[in-house]
Amino acid sequence: MGNFYTHAEIYDKIRYPGMQDRLKGFYKDIFAGKNISTVHDVSFGTGNLTACLDELQIKVSGSDLSLEMLERAKEKYGSKYPLYQADFRLVSKTVAEKFDCVMCTGNSLGHVPNDDIAKVVSEMDALVSGDGYIFIDSRNWDKIRRDRQRFYTYAPLFVGEERINLVQVWDHDIETITFNFLFTYEKENKITGKDILHETYFPFERQLLEKELEACGYSVMESGAQMNMPVEIEAADWYYILAKKGKV
Repeated sequence: MGNFYTHAEIYDKIRYPGMQDRLKGFYKDIFAGKNISTVHDVSFGTGNLTACLDELQIKVSGSDLSLEMLERAKEKYGSKYPLYQADFRLVSKTVAEKFDCVMCTGNSLGHVPNDDIAKVVSEMDALVSGDGYIFIDSRNWDKIRRDRQRFYTYAPLFVGEERINLVQVWDHDIETITFNFLFTYEKENKITGKDILHETYFPFERQLLEKELEACGYSVMESGAQMNMPVEIEAADWYYILAKKGKV
């Protein structure tokens, strides 16, 4: 059983038809009326969650701790986006530019212990230009902890003649939750293969994140269910926060 984020080719299998258009529409809505022409995603991965901003005439760059993810991104996009290998707790030591919006996407903040969240926010702030923005999306750890949820299922994904099934099984511990990713692959109604991967996260309260943003001089402008799903943030599986430097 391997680590999920060292298997970029498997990570990239979770790409549903229409997802990029939905993401693009979501970003278009929340960035509307804001002076955002450059973004940097400190958790760029293979680019699935922020490369689409390029189609909104926003200049995109990214960094990620995982070299495997970045290599996969380069295979997909070539040299289109400036990419850097960096731990987002130290990203300002590698990335010298400043951006209108600095992003942390894909539930990445949960990779570090709660005590490191302040460091991540501070490092993101170091890359923000003027009175710019920080965008963060995350699993709703408050809800997961409250409900003690163990199983998370995905709709089947069809790629050519292959059907891909994914179920996550979540193992709760005192300070961590381990996600077990169970992939099975089918052709002609027969299982042709499987992958079992895992990733351990450090759940954090949304209130803690908002507190650390405020400590760095940010005000939360918008927050809600990710992709504008029609549920209150407390009930959402996944949420986003868009914060602006200074008072709003």
